[in-house]
Amino acid sequence: MSLALVRTDHYDEHSGGADADAERTKKILAQYPLRRLGRPDDITPMVLLLASPLSSWTTGQVVSVNGGYAMP
Repeated sequence: MSLALVRTDHYDEHSGGADADAERTKKILAQYPLRRLGRPDDITPMVLLLASPLSSWTTGQVVSVNGGYAMP
């Protein structure tokens, strides 16, 4: 599974803090077609699918859960 940035409880610690440069944040968000960072609940459905019997026929795939960040 390919992930992009996800805003978690610890995101501010790794992004320069809550007072991070607004211009830098705009540049980051401009790279995402959905114009927002991921949330943990954006990831959960794919994890549940891949861990369930519903994906028993799925092999050798790269699933991009990234808000369009790396569109092929």
